Amino acid sequence: MTEKRKKIILASVALLSIALVLTVIVFVQVHGFLHFLHNGLINLPAATPIVWPVLSNVELNVSQGFSSTQYVAGPNVSPLLVLSPGAVGTLPFVVSSPVNVSFDVSLSVYLGSPDATTYGVHFSVSPSNFAVNPGQQVTCILTVAADQDAKSAFYLPTIEIQTNRQSSAPYVGGGPASIPALLIANYVPSCLYLVNEQELSPPVVETYSPSSAPAPTNASVPHPISVPPFVSEPYALAAVSPINLVPGQSTIVLFGCFTEDKLSLNVTASNGLIAQFSPTPTDIAFSYCTGNMYTLRITASQSIGVGSYEVNGKAELGSYPFRCSLKIAVN
Repeated sequence: MTEKRKKIILASVALLSIALVLTVIVFVQVHGFLHFLHNGLINLPAATPIVWPVLSNVELNVSQGFSSTQYVAGPNVSPLLVLSPGAVGTLPFVVSSPVNVSFDVSLSVYLGSPDATTYGVHFSVSPSNFAVNPGQQVTCILTVAADQDAKSAFYLPTIEIQTNRQSSAPYVGGGPASIPALLIANYVPSCLYLVNEQELSPPVVETYSPSSAPAPTNASVPHPISVPPFVSEPYALAAVSPINLVPGQSTIVLFGCFTEDKLSLNVTASNGLIAQFSPTPTDIAFSYCTGNMYTLRITASQSIGVGSYEVNGKAELGSYPFRCSLKIAVN
């Protein structure tokens, strides 16, 4: 074997050895990484489950101290609780867990904004801190106490729920009865309408006319069609349950406006009914926003007969029109 051939063989062996060593190193590294990854995935702590642990049901049928009527917010008609100054009302509700997890609960009352004013009305919930085990139901009591000189005011109180697992939105779930609207007043209105300009405003529709549109650059392109301005019917407030009256009796309907814009209301009533709207805002305050409250007094004459009657109103809040219709049942 020549010297040159020996050198070629030795060089080839050396290259094969280096390749083998690199292969082993890469195998060990990859195997180790896979082993680490495998063990890591197996041994990672289980992800904390996404828990929606709080269910609640407000028991309006066993509330005490309140009078009950109705209020309208948008398309919904919901219960309205009324409490007179100097009185105390209690409202039970049940907190339970739909999951197989124990958790701690902390409850507090929220009045709609950090700047909400109580006006001499005191809210508390008991118990406010407790533990809930899987399948357990805890009955809590919302207590509302109005001072003797408490100001007439409207509230949308909610129960803020915090747990040791997460915070929920500031409301109690379980249906519209879970958000008991509250009015502090020395009388019980037949209903309360909440009027929001945002809901009254009609949709925006663009209009085109040949005079304002640019001339077409291509004869084959049709000229824009003239579209008449959009005319909307006045917004119709949701209908409430019939209002029961007896001859000679009066009742009050409230209109709560979320702005300080002036409310005007023209009313027509069936014969035998007298409907009087006051253009001056009442002294009922919103606890959580700037707005005005107005009254409509409906009186059944002494001579009115038994039957069904109507009171229809056309109104404007600022520049936004709306209408309402009330059914009156004289017994």
